[in-house]
Amino acid sequence: MTVKVSVVVPVYNPGEHIEPLLASLRRQSMPAADFEVVFVDDGSTDETPARLDKLAAEQPNVTVVHTPNSGWPSRPRNIGVDTAVGDYVWFVDNDDEIGDEALERLHDYAVAHDADVAVGKEVRRPGRWAQWALFDVNRPDATLADGPLLSPLTPHKMFRRAFLDRHGIRFPEGRRRAEDAPFVMRAYFLANRIAVLSDYPCYVWTKRPGHAGARPTDWGGWFAALTDVLDVVEEHTVPGEFRSRLLGRWYRGKCLAMAGKVLPKVGEEQARSFFDAAQAFVADRLPPSVEGAAPNSMTLRSALFRSGDLPGLRALTTWEAGLRVEQETTDLRADADGFTLTGTMRLVDAEGAPVRVRSDRADRRLWVPPAELAEVTARLPAHLLEVTSALDNAVTDLVVVDRRSHDAVRASGSCRAIPPASEEGPLAFAFEVALRPDETNAGTPLRAGVYDLYQLLTLGGLAHRTRLRAPAGSRLRAGLPSVWWGRHACTAYTTHAGRLQLEVGQHRVTGLDLVAPQPSGCRLERGPDTVSLVLPLHDLVVARRLHGRLVLRPEPSNAGSAGAPTYRLPFTLGPGQTSIRAPLPLDHPGFAAGRWRVVVRLGPRRRRDIGLLVEPGRIRVRLLDGNDPAARIDAALRPTGVPTILAAARRLLSP
Repeated sequence: MTVKVSVVVPVYNPGEHIEPLLASLRRQSMPAADFEVVFVDDGSTDETPARLDKLAAEQPNVTVVHTPNSGWPSRPRNIGVDTAVGDYVWFVDNDDEIGDEALERLHDYAVAHDADVAVGKEVRRPGRWAQWALFDVNRPDATLADGPLLSPLTPHKMFRRAFLDRHGIRFPEGRRRAEDAPFVMRAYFLANRIAVLSDYPCYVWTKRPGHAGARPTDWGGWFAALTDVLDVVEEHTVPGEFRSRLLGRWYRGKCLAMAGKVLPKVGEEQARSFFDAAQAFVADRLPPSVEGAAPNSMTLRSALFRSGDLPGLRALTTWEAGLRVEQETTDLRADADGFTLTGTMRLVDAEGAPVRVRSDRADRRLWVPPAELAEVTARLPAHLLEVTSALDNAVTDLVVVDRRSHDAVRASGSCRAIPPASEEGPLAFAFEVALRPDETNAGTPLRAGVYDLYQLLTLGGLAHRTRLRAPAGSRLRAGLPSVWWGRHACTAYTTHAGRLQLEVGQHRVTGLDLVAPQPSGCRLERGPDTVSLVLPLHDLVVARRLHGRLVLRPEPSNAGSAGAPTYRLPFTLGPGQTSIRAPLPLDHPGFAAGRWRVVVRLGPRRRRDIGLLVEPGRIRVRLLDGNDPAARIDAALRPTGVPTILAAARRLLSP
């Protein structure tokens, strides 16, 4: 039988951290006979070699190769490719893991699109989630010219083995950083097709202390390693706009963006080491032509960087690192398609002072630097402070993060700058974001789980994230609506701290709300652990306690009615009560989407039929004959001999 995928794992002293990977390999939906795992032990000195040998003796699809220590993953990966027999090779690190269906899904996707390279969605944990634009949608034919393929450039992708052999694509060996980038870039340039699978988290990247991806201290060696990938770019392109755009990625990402991560956190000596190494690298390989149309923040950083102003660049990036969004969600609406959230937000600095803008006579909007940056910005050309385009092109996204897996999916929204009341004022925005199943998770409904909601504001080249929350006293602190997505009911709610979350249930109707017009006040009411059907009385006033039942029976036309039970929901009406309230059996697996007949019973003989329609996205109440449900309920509960205040009043007024 042909082996579909060879999972190549370079191994060096992972200890117990290899166990999540082994567990994820055992859970694969792809049959074990269809894939192999090639562990290449790079001279481990812990118990791992014996652990892997034992595993290989027990599982026929596991191969272990032992080699002397090379000091870096490149040589073990190359040995793994030479050892592999699968149609495709997937590189996985020894302390990461893969999704339970990852092998099957990514392989099938690669085959379906005849891809030489298949990129599966990557998830990072622990710590801050990551959501790359690359994984917003499935891309069956991605290219360097029209897609965001350059991030991330990790090696955790699936490559056709014959393609690697035909072009002699291998990792550069030796102890050097960024060894994966030239490998991946060469494959990207030579591949006939690159397919990106975004609707399933295939690879779970786990960051640990001492991880190879940790921030370096030898900045000269780190920037020197980047020259390998620039050599690949220049080998496969000609001078011009396309080459400059590709090279600009390394200028903005590895110099300017990295400056924002490094300079606010290190001392003077390390800051100088980074700055000098970056300047030497840029002077040697990245001319000003690669900058392109950089956003405002990167333009400011670039001006300071190119002029050699390290103190100014440190001051700017330190202030930017303290920026945060103060956000207030003022409304959340639901319909059968999903949720829509609206609210306001403003950008403030580390001290809570709002970022300020002003308008000039030409109606341009200009950033007003804080006092601590006044001297720095005075050294820059005045036009660099204009933020008109940045404000007009500000983007806000709703990011939904799976609390368990850290898988993050993004839904785009609209963002509008609120003009200050006077010529100068704080920077504020009104936003609206919509969470729709056909626009989220590459068109695939969210999986069952609990999701945190974040807002991502991208402004002037910087991304600011904040947890969505409902303000104190807002109606959002009460019960929130739900919608039905595929097989899952999705319920919005707030935590005790006011943070908004989603809970997606599986294979059952949970917490649904009325989203259709509510006939005569019929509604659902959510309690801490229940959802009750509330049927209002019409003109009936109860004078004494009455006991009855709501009986739910599946209609014959209900697609899920085979074997469905009948539910008897008791209710009690006390003096003065104006509605029937009965908890629905939402947690029972038999209560599924479809048509249910609701019978109101009072005593052994008195009853009235109502129609209850449960369908994706809504629970609706309707009468079988189209009449007013409240009046029919009243008729059911007002049999001869049952005293009511109205009946007593009629007798008193009768002649």
